[in-house]
Parts: sequence; structure tokens; C-alpha cells
Amino acid sequence: MIRRQAQALLDAIGMDHRIHCRYHSLRARSGRFTASTPNLQQVNRAGGIRAAFYAPPGRVLVILDFSQIELRIAAVLAGDKVMLEAFQRGEDLHILTASRVLGRPSGEVTKNDRQTAKAINFGLVYGQRGAGLCTYARTNYGVTLTLEQAEELRARFFTTYKGLAQWHRTAWLRAPFVLESRTLLGRRRLARSDDTDWGRWQLLINHSVQGTGADGLKRSLVRLFSELPPDARLIACVHDEVILEADRGDAPQVEVWAANVMVEEMSKLLPGIPVRVEHTICESWNQKQ
Repeated sequence: MIRRQAQALLDAIGMDHRIHCRYHSLRARSGRFTASTPNLQQVNRAGGIRAAFYAPPGRVLVILDFSQIELRIAAVLAGDKVMLEAFQRGEDLHILTASRVLGRPSGEVTKNDRQTAKAINFGLVYGQRGAGLCTYARTNYGVTLTLEQAEELRARFFTTYKGLAQWHRTAWLRAPFVLESRTLLGRRRLARSDDTDWGRWQLLINHSVQGTGADGLKRSLVRLFSELPPDARLIACVHDEVILEADRGDAPQVEVWAANVMVEEMSKLLPGIPVRVEHTICESWNQKQ
């Protein structure tokens, strides 16, 4: 797998010694960006391939990423009081979930506990069942759960986040009659005639969350590109991550400016809830954790 990815990247190197891929702004039904030839979205963190993406001499990468944005959007859509109050207090929702769902004292949550909570949060916000959560946690976060553990954690999760649970139940009751779903910006996605009730339920949940995140990211990219400081370049967009390139001396100012732009644009879709952007300056993409 890693060898195939490496070869695809080598094949995409242009005359300027940079990798060029194609971005598709509407190929995914959610409205999220996809990429091809090569697919930068699938460049693994493991295997060291990201170390091959580095800035030229005298330049650095400025990497920015929305923090827990899909959970923030879900909290707004569901009106979940526990989640909303946690974000208002500036809490890390993964640590909160580790504390309440895994039963860890908040001051004793380990890195592994947080990783497990991360899998739970991102898996269950989209309604995964026990078996699905087992697979998702193992594949995406290296967390191994038995089916019994997954089912128990799922029950604790929805007991903790009652607003989210009610949002899921309401969507299920609406599912047979759904013709469309809309993001918070108002962009709609139509149901297909052959969609099952489960498919229409996913349309209501997944599209409203992922689609809203895509809308906010695209608004951010429009501003970033149109207002780029001199000598700064917009290099790539990978999921919710934006990568810029800048002169080493200018990078701190570019970093602050870009983070503010992304916060401002996403906040327009989520009034009343804090939006955070994690950002760092790196020599190579591999250094971003």
C-alpha cells in the first residue's frame, strides 16, 4: 500500500519538481473536497511518506486544522447541552468523553484514553453500532474493542450526550419521509429514489454535519487565497487541514492571520459557539502531529 502511494506521488511530480494533484470541489455528495492523480487525502501518517513533503530552502509549511469541528457542528445541530457547555468552557471534548464514558477522573486521562474517546466521539456522532465502532476504532485509531465493550461504551455515550441521542431518534422518525438534507449554510443534498430508511437517516445526520464543515472550509479557502500575503502560497487542502507555504521570517505572521481567517469564516456558520484552529510551523508535513 505504502509502495503504491509512493509511486503515485513520484508519477505526479511536475517540471517544477512539485507534486500536482487534481482537486474536485463537489465530487463527494457531502460537498467535501476530494483529490485525485494522486489522492493526497490518502497519504498515510504512517510509513514516513509525509516526510517527502517539505518546503524549499528558506521556506516553511504553515499547517492549520479545525479542532473537533464536526463535533462542534453536531453539538449545534443537536442542541446537546452537555457538548455545547463543554465547548463554551473551552474543554477538550475527547477528555470529557474519556472522563464520563470511560470512567476516568478528568485529571488522570491518559493519551490512550483520549485516543479511545476520540474513536468513540467521531464514530458514534454518525450513529455507528457496536460492530461498526469496533472496526472504526481499530482501523482509524489503533484502538481494539470487543463487541461487548463497544456496545457498553455506546450506551454510556448516548446517556451522557442525551441531546445527541434525541437528535438521532428524531432523524430516524423522519427518515422515511426525507426528500433532502441541508447544511447550516442552506446547501441541500437530495435523497435518491432508491435510498433505504437507513440511507435517508445518514443523509440527515452525515450531510448536515460534514456538509456544514465543508461549507465553512471552502469559505475559508476563498478568503485565504484572495488575501494571501506577499510570497505566501496556498499549497494543499487535506480533509479539514490547510497547508500554506511562506518565507521562514514571515511564517509567524502568516500563521496568525490564516488561523484568524479560518475562525472568522467558520464562526459565521456557528454563532455562539467557539471555533478553534490548531496551527503549527513545520519543515515538513510529517512533523505535524
